[in-house]
Amino acid sequence: MREIQIDELKRIQLDIMQAVHDFCISQGIYYSLTYGTLIGAVRHHGYIPWDDDIDICMPRTDYDRFLKLFNQSQQRYKAMAYELDSDYPYTFAKVEDTNTRLIENADIHYDLGINIDIFPIDGADVSGKNLRRQVCYHWLMNFKCISLSADRNGFKNLLLCIGKLILAPISIKYILACMMKNAKSIPYNSTELVACVAFGSKENHPVPKSLFQQQILVPFEDREFYIMNGYREYLTSIFGDYLQLPPVEQQISHHNFTAYCLDDGQK
Repeated sequence: MREIQIDELKRIQLDIMQAVHDFCISQGIYYSLTYGTLIGAVRHHGYIPWDDDIDICMPRTDYDRFLKLFNQSQQRYKAMAYELDSDYPYTFAKVEDTNTRLIENADIHYDLGINIDIFPIDGADVSGKNLRRQVCYHWLMNFKCISLSADRNGFKNLLLCIGKLILAPISIKYILACMMKNAKSIPYNSTELVACVAFGSKENHPVPKSLFQQQILVPFEDREFYIMNGYREYLTSIFGDYLQLPPVEQQISHHNFTAYCLDDGQK
């Protein structure tokens, strides 16, 4: 295997994104860049300079169609999701380049290549009840998955130990199933408020579904990809003043991985 450096990694991610973009156009599937990738598109016309991933989102109905159809049309790129593999450990999908391998320093282990993330957008109630429930499930998942570390202070390690003991009878698969059920508890088409419930992030809030009514094609690096028409309101709901650069000390990648190319074509 040959190690892949950051510039090549981003090019591979862009190629994955291009394949997803082309497929969605051919099938009439809605998507939008989201989270930091959406900020990058609006503020930098590409990656945030210190970022190293690509995030997109789809309304649940489009998300389900994408998962059903994408792998039938591809050889090099593969969609992975809980709906396709019950051993998959995330509540959102990924599309990987199968000719690569990603070794992450993380507490959740699942064989992955270089990939992009696809987050479903689901219905949300006005009080954000299902979002708050998902955040609680996410915390439970953290207690199950996060390892004790000498780099963490003693009190936090103690809390983690107590949490692990309390949750010992409950499996990770059970929590994941609860998260999936909760994320889908309010159908996208039955409400005017939506959010990325599945992620389980406290930064997500209910927003009008009309923010996703149309797509806008915008430059991203040397390509063009779609963003939602209501991107300003959506980003503000999550990040506040998203055009303001964070302090220099926060301008770092939060990912810790090594990427490889499988030159011999074997995994």
